Amino acid sequence: MHRHSGCFYYFYSKLPSMKKLLLILFVNVIAWQTGSAQTKSDLYLICNSLPIDSVTEGVGRYEDIRNDNDSIYDHRPISFLMVSRSKDIRIWFDHYCFNTNERRKIVAIDRTDQLKIIYKPRSFLKTIEQAKPIRLEDRLEAFEINEEAWLWAKTLAGKILYLLDRNDPVNSAENGYGPTIKLIQVNLGSTNKREQELFFHEIHNRFLP
Repeated sequence: MHRHSGCFYYFYSKLPSMKKLLLILFVNVIAWQTGSAQTKSDLYLICNSLPIDSVTEGVGRYEDIRNDNDSIYDHRPISFLMVSRSKDIRIWFDHYCFNTNERRKIVAIDRTDQLKIIYKPRSFLKTIEQAKPIRLEDRLEAFEINEEAWLWAKTLAGKILYLLDRNDPVNSAENGYGPTIKLIQVNLGSTNKREQELFFHEIHNRFLP
């Protein structure tokens, strides 16, 4: 066993039961906050989102605070839409964090049903930059035709991505760049490619610009 691990277990064994419980809770909270977004091998997206009903070229964001009162969710869903009306491109990235006890009453649980919101120290921006993040507005501008965008989106299917929204209150300059940043785990939702239209989420159909 590693020397530091041995020291930890010796220290842990000497703690009273209540302090052991508090230590376990503390470690679990830290793990939840930091998640697995800790290396430059993860795939990061960066955007400067706008309200979804006001964007025709760029990235729109949608979330409904009324979902905070819905027992099916542990956290309200968040959707990001890469949209170019001039190029006929729509690519959705979704964050869902379901209450698994309620969710499994409807369908089998999937790994994308419990995506996390992760807080990291602002110094973690250096790690993100080293990972060569995808800046969604720049990528959208670079696409010449929508088929190119759909092919790119297909390469992201099934992956859990880490999205940094620079216009999120935690990350924005308006709030003075605090000591932490907020990363939102998302996965590819759908695109407006014709063969995928049947799989659009209800929210997508309702709020397309």
